Amino acid sequence: MQDIKEGQLLPIHFDLPRHVIPLQTFIDTAENAGRIAEVINQELFGGSFTLEVVIVPPEEGSFLSQLGIVVTAVSIFIAGAIVSGPLGDFGSGIFEEIVSKDASDVGKELVQGVRAAFEELTSASEDREAKCVAASVVTVAAVKWILQEDNEELEALPMAPALKDALVAKRRFYDTCKEVPDLKAIGFSRQPTFPIKRSDFQRISQIAGGADDDEWRVAIENITGTSPNWNRKDTARNWKGADQDGHARFFIIRDERFWEMVFRGELNPRIADSMRVQWAYKQGPKRRKNHVVLRVLEFNGVKVSNEMTDRELRPFLDSFQQVQNEEPSFFDDP
Repeated sequence: MQDIKEGQLLPIHFDLPRHVIPLQTFIDTAENAGRIAEVINQELFGGSFTLEVVIVPPEEGSFLSQLGIVVTAVSIFIAGAIVSGPLGDFGSGIFEEIVSKDASDVGKELVQGVRAAFEELTSASEDREAKCVAASVVTVAAVKWILQEDNEELEALPMAPALKDALVAKRRFYDTCKEVPDLKAIGFSRQPTFPIKRSDFQRISQIAGGADDDEWRVAIENITGTSPNWNRKDTARNWKGADQDGHARFFIIRDERFWEMVFRGELNPRIADSMRVQWAYKQGPKRRKNHVVLRVLEFNGVKVSNEMTDRELRPFLDSFQQVQNEEPSFFDDP
């Protein structure tokens, strides 16, 4: 087997008073991390990788389990799998940012490494070894991201349905950690930094059980569409844009009249589309999620649909709360 390079390493750093850990904890955490890697391979990259998880000898310090995620083969169709799969346009920019956003942990070098790895995977290069290393780097970064990110943040992403099994493996990972009484914290760096405290284990791995029972909120807002998806039948990739407060939002559009006007060529898209919409979303403890545009009221200054009344909304949303918004339209006179 080839030597394990830095980007292929997944350190699991346990903060313990002694440099020992139960064998079953070692095995279970490694198995669940490997399960997350395989879900990423199957669901986000179309099963394009042949990967295996290996154990790297530990180093001195608080107990440090080092896994190597080694990709031994990459499908020649990997570029197409990235573009057509749940990642959609994530493969070119956003995905690299979110999987490597913790600069205090991964640093600029890994951020650049993940970007370079995506470029290699989507290039026409026939360098087999380079493709395998790139696939390992991306997979390791994605596993670390899933293990460290709050589930509420993950569930707000359009790719969330594809990560369902990964979140189950993550919960088992932290359940295993909770069974070690003197485990104070955990980190995913070779440095003795432990950002995830024992008190965080439950919160960070909790899977929403009753999300469908949450009350919907309905609001009329101005948004800017920056990455549209004009293929209505493509359910793998949502629209992306920014709301009037500048927050990035992923959403779907269920306005029949809007799609009729698109089909007839009556709407003129721009690089950034100004839209006034009536949409529904669910409000979590930290952020909004599950945005659904019910009516596009205006699109780049063109009138599209009328807003839905409460009576019209009820067949779509059993329980909802209207959110008052006094912000002016993009198209109102100053």
